[in-house]
Amino acid sequence: MTPNRFAGWLAGYGITETTIPNTISNLLVTSIGDNAFFNFGDGAFAVCTNLTTVTVSTNNPAYCSVAGVLFDRGQTVLVQYPGGKSGTWYTVTTGITDIRRFAFHSCFSLTGVTIPDSVTNIEEGAFAYCTGFTSVTIGNNVTSIGSNAFNGCRTLANVYFKGNAPSNEPSVFFGVNSMTVYYMPGTTNWGSAFGGRPTVLWNPHTQSDANFGVRTNGFGFTISGSTNLVIVTETCTNLTNPVWSTRGTNSLTWGSSNSTSYFSDSGWTNSPCRFYRFRSS
Repeated sequence: MTPNRFAGWLAGYGITETTIPNTISNLLVTSIGDNAFFNFGDGAFAVCTNLTTVTVSTNNPAYCSVAGVLFDRGQTVLVQYPGGKSGTWYTVTTGITDIRRFAFHSCFSLTGVTIPDSVTNIEEGAFAYCTGFTSVTIGNNVTSIGSNAFNGCRTLANVYFKGNAPSNEPSVFFGVNSMTVYYMPGTTNWGSAFGGRPTVLWNPHTQSDANFGVRTNGFGFTISGSTNLVIVTETCTNLTNPVWSTRGTNSLTWGSSNSTSYFSDSGWTNSPCRFYRFRSS
């Protein structure tokens, strides 16, 4: 082993746990080299599909782990999410600016991820072959998405962008055949497609028309927005400490450019007041 490197070949499929100490044979560990646990690039633990946690010595100057996930010491770079870690949805920690190359490669159990506004860069193949993905939300400061970032995420159906369209490689969604990209009103640089997938403006809103208010079957209103939006309506009774629950799902699937669907809440009389909000499916 060369000084200051933790590198080499190791078959990754059977690994269930790994510990990165402060020293190995009195050599300070400051980096994990390319191909350390697999045969490509930065993804030292990529395709270690049984790996459930990465533990780092608290004295290690280069890396740290939080809940088994590997970060740089300053917790601005997400280096590796263990492929066998339990849980179906992961919210990236606020403060992370870079999601490293192959960081989530082959995390089969995940169904989706939320990327916070602090992230600016998603590197090559970061979420490749996350075959359980159905939905991803991307914060408003991502400016670059690397090639094959979501390659092979064949069940991915919806990607929601909060900000302007970032730069991307044409292969960003390679192998994803039935997915829609949604973007917010007021954001820029969006066209009819992104990364080879169609885009839709996410703009649901209620209409103040004759259908708004109390009717014979409950309280209801018309939802309007872009064609093909799927809108989930949630309710709560207290905005100070809200507990939101799903009350209905509406699909805006007709019309040329702007579609409508009627929402009705038959249980509105069970509470002294109700608050409503929309979210994606």
